[in-house]
Amino acid sequence: MKKGGGRRYYRPEDVQLLSGIKLFLYEKDFSIKQLQEYLLKEGIDKVSIPTKNKTMPASNSEAAIKTKTAATKLKTETKKADNRDEVLRHALSRLTSARDILSTTLKTPH
Repeated sequence: MKKGGGRRYYRPEDVQLLSGIKLFLYEKDFSIKQLQEYLLKEGIDKVSIPTKNKTMPASNSEAAIKTKTAATKLKTETKKADNRDEVLRHALSRLTSARDILSTTLKTPH
């Protein structure tokens, strides 16, 4: 089913059927033709894999949005940390230079 903006939404039954199809094709080595014949003969119920958790989130897009938001936040935090590290390295370099200048200045006789 398509919603606004071209997003796709799948019912739990669709996901169960697709999981079963994947199992038959990749693990039981059925060909597509064999699976089609099996589906016609035995029915969808023989292929569908029941999910362990019957309840699904209200919308997969909500989970995707939360995941994307968290990833964006993590990238931002990482950039801030990288920038903070760079600022600290620069400050350390300047302090080291200042210490060397002071050390040299204090060692020279007046």
